[in-house]
Amino acid sequence: MQRLMLVGLLVLWAAPGIGEKITTKNTALGDYLQSVIKSQGIWVKNGFFTGNDYRELNDADRGIYLMGIIDGFLFAPTFGAPQNGPIRRIERCVTSMRNNQVTALVDGFLLTRPVQWHEDMHVLTYQALLASCPK
Repeated sequence: MQRLMLVGLLVLWAAPGIGEKITTKNTALGDYLQSVIKSQGIWVKNGFFTGNDYRELNDADRGIYLMGIIDGFLFAPTFGAPQNGPIRRIERCVTSMRNNQVTALVDGFLLTRPVQWHEDMHVLTYQALLASCPK
């Protein structure tokens, strides 16, 4: 559990836009993220967990992990992420949700995409929330 809290804090610390370029191995980042990467020269840093790592966690730990990821998303404007972009959409979507509901959304997304389980979990979470949250 402490490891998951540390991961959440590190997500906040490593958010894009703090002046350094960071690399990624991901190819399925979604259309929006791809356009941001191309237009602004931003690179998404490799994460600490993959989808496979996440799937090995128990229900409670998956929920805690996702709270840390979402906290990082919501803190991203501090590092220059646009406040009215996808982060705002995610914020509107998850603010009234309980932890187990967010976990169910992400788990459902992963269940239908086993080919992506080796990819970084922070990117998969972003994709899951954008796919689940209304525009």
